[in-house]
Amino acid sequence: MTKFIDGKDFKNRNCNINSFNNSVLKRIAKEIDINENATIHGLRHSFGTYVYSQTKDIVGVQRVMGQTDSRTTEKYYVHTQLDMIRNISNAFDIKMNHEVA
Repeated sequence: MTKFIDGKDFKNRNCNINSFNNSVLKRIAKEIDINENATIHGLRHSFGTYVYSQTKDIVGVQRVMGQTDSRTTEKYYVHTQLDMIRNISNAFDIKMNHEVA
């Protein structure tokens, strides 16, 4: 196990840093009226989704996100794009059905 000079292991140090970063992000999100459940991990996925939506370059996203297995990248980012398309399509269908009725 990797140890720091003060004897705390890397995993515990990482958890403390993530907790601190999440608390800062939640405070900022609350101040600007964004979902208070925001996390650094969610922000990471939002960034990956944005990059993929702009480039459609799954290999580039894989590299930027530091993932070694392209299946992981596809699972998160291509799947998310398909869900977004479905949601837009469903919203359009609801809107069209409402206007026709």
